[in-house]
Amino acid sequence: MRNVNSERLSEFVYLGKTWVFENGFTCCRSWQDSSKKTVKTTKTDGKRYIILHAGNQNGFIPGASLIFCSKTNNPDYHGEMNKENFLRNLENKVPNTGWKKADICRWLTEHDVNCDGNLLKTQLLDLVAQKKPPKSYVVDKLVQQYGHTVLRLPPYHCIFNPIEHIWGIAKTYYNKHIGRDGYGVENTLKMWQEALDTITPQVWSNTIRHTEKEIQKWWNREAAFDREDTGPLIINVADGDSDAINMDDLDDIMEDDDEELVQFINEQRVYVVRNRPNNMVMWDNEEFFNRFRLSKPTVNRILLEIQNQLPHLEE
Repeated sequence: MRNVNSERLSEFVYLGKTWVFENGFTCCRSWQDSSKKTVKTTKTDGKRYIILHAGNQNGFIPGASLIFCSKTNNPDYHGEMNKENFLRNLENKVPNTGWKKADICRWLTEHDVNCDGNLLKTQLLDLVAQKKPPKSYVVDKLVQQYGHTVLRLPPYHCIFNPIEHIWGIAKTYYNKHIGRDGYGVENTLKMWQEALDTITPQVWSNTIRHTEKEIQKWWNREAAFDREDTGPLIINVADGDSDAINMDDLDDIMEDDDEELVQFINEQRVYVVRNRPNNMVMWDNEEFFNRFRLSKPTVNRILLEIQNQLPHLEE
């Protein structure tokens, strides 16, 4: 993979987290009434272990593995990857929609921005967006001390991280073989290490190559959207309701000469809808979600689905 903004070659390391159950994760089927149809369900049993690891085309990074037992039964395990387990605190807190107006004004004043208390909260947040500094993470500063740089994926785009595919392979092996030598903490850790040992550098290389193709495909699609010249939307409308075209007027006109029809059309006022601001560019991911309650990737997927349906509507 190459950095398009630099001639310097970089060696990428992919980091991710996942989980396994002490007694494995299996699928089973349950019978439903007399129709002989079944529904596929999942069965989990035993303690859950949270796992963190990293790797690249040469395989897993030696000494980078972290595994610990979950303390809750909450299906969402992400909350347990806290500061004590993985440093990810955000510094330089910036106002958002959850802040009170007084606190937003105090923040603006501290950053040399005149604050008018009569402004709406959304207007104050517009001022914040113009002044807020770039986000700074403690983990970024930590890895920079060792000569590394953190590169983050877009939210909800785990398909851009090849380690997600690696987890799938390792967990399939683990769930299939767990219990072969018994259960318990010792056998869980032993079997998970055995599952990781099946992931060779060749598997890593193939997975990374597949992921890079996916990233390139998405990049080409975004570039095609950027090159699309839609232009302004122009709508012909009448000056008022009394001048609006209706079917009776159209029938009367069509009975006359073409010259009279052209004159009638030319008399209609042309109304131009100007281009709206590009909110996808104006706001970062966090502010975009706070304003519209949808993430940018979700909006992009919706727009893509709409685009895919348009040819069917034309038919």
